Amino acid sequence: MTRRPAPLIDAPDALHLELTRERIQSARRINLLRLWGVSGFFALFLVLGGVLRLPAWTGNLHIFTIYWAITFVVFWASRRFELVARSARFTIALLDMPMVFFLQWATFETSPSASGIAGFTVGVYVLLVILAALSLEHWSIVFTAAVGAGLEVLLQHLAGVSVGGMASTVILMALTALACSYARTRLVELVMRVDREIAAQRQAERALRQTDRMASLGTLAAGVAHEINTPLTYVVTNLALLAERLSPPAPDKRPEAAARAGVETRVTEIDDTLALVRAGLDSLIGFTRGMPDEPRHKFGNALTTTLYALGMVEQQVAALAIYLCSDAAASITGTNLSIDGGWTAQ
Repeated sequence: MTRRPAPLIDAPDALHLELTRERIQSARRINLLRLWGVSGFFALFLVLGGVLRLPAWTGNLHIFTIYWAITFVVFWASRRFELVARSARFTIALLDMPMVFFLQWATFETSPSASGIAGFTVGVYVLLVILAALSLEHWSIVFTAAVGAGLEVLLQHLAGVSVGGMASTVILMALTALACSYARTRLVELVMRVDREIAAQRQAERALRQTDRMASLGTLAAGVAHEINTPLTYVVTNLALLAERLSPPAPDKRPEAAARAGVETRVTEIDDTLALVRAGLDSLIGFTRGMPDEPRHKFGNALTTTLYALGMVEQQVAALAIYLCSDAAASITGTNLSIDGGWTAQ
């Protein structure tokens, strides 16, 4: 079974931040819709009640004027100030619904059917609950539906509507709130699921890029090890041959014994340094076979060790060559120095 990559640590915080920004934007859009709606109805009341002087449309014109002015101020302030935009989600329940109640109640005296006005108001309150769902907050939807149900029941009571009608209103408002809350929940869950999948995809892409970099680095390390191993093998082979050709000196030849000991000491030092180089190369090769927790640190250590050991080999081989060219090495039986400076044993 393939283990699902864990989401990014900061993904929940980022999602919460985006939801907060979306709520602020939604509050501003809601205020814009409120302004359009209130302006449209206000214009209708001005024409029918102010110009045509129809009795059913004149009783609440002054209330509508105040309502439109407050709506415009809230819209303007929410566009200018973020704090007002955050608080604007309260306006539907605490401003629009009470104002709708007073507007409809004011028309009872001039309207031929108060119950008809109360029934029409149910549709307005349902629309306001749906509008409150744009805030993407459960409590705002439930609170708006509760305020709307209470005001509508009161309006129906003043209009003389039966108890059955009031109960139907409460059920209708509850179902509206439930449907809006469910839609909000599904939307937020969908966004969260998409956010988790995107985070997992990004993490997988980073892991793939890291794997590619490790593969390239491993190929480079293997190439470096191969290029270093080839001359090292040549040096080790010649040192072994040199050690074999240094036959034990005669007991009475102390200077020759001392010279041989000097050569053997330097050969041993070079062998030890070569062992250090090979250890560094083994580390490089081992690095290519896995994914260590701290690849850069381990690769740097292995490379530093190898380079340091190579420098030591260069110094020790040069010292051996100088020693073999000295007078001390001339006392070794059966040796000579060729014209090109190469020392051989005969």
